[in-house]
Amino acid sequence: MASMAARGLSLAGRNLIRRKTLVDQSSSLRLPGLSIAKRWLASYPPHEVVGLPALSPTMESGTIASWNLEEGQAFSAGDILCSVETDKATVDFEAQDDGVLAKILKDAGPDSLQIGDKICI
Repeated sequence: MASMAARGLSLAGRNLIRRKTLVDQSSSLRLPGLSIAKRWLASYPPHEVVGLPALSPTMESGTIASWNLEEGQAFSAGDILCSVETDKATVDFEAQDDGVLAKILKDAGPDSLQIGDKICI
């Protein structure tokens, strides 16, 4: 502090330098990308992760036969999102609300999915 007084800094100037030093030291304890990551994750619009529904009373598992929409495509209530093959039949999965198919999590194919497995966002 003697060097600051020797430089002719006022008491207010010395306090300002002390505060800046404390702020600089506390900011070095933060993770560098954390505030950017929080801001980036917070910018997602509201979304819903959709699981494979039970399309019949006895359905326990199924496979996605085909997707009728592509990622990023908008849909309305009643539109068919995909066709699901069960052990007894192929049933269409209809949208209950309006929305946008943001991401397909399970592609169409022979993989068997259990009820509730996440299939799209």
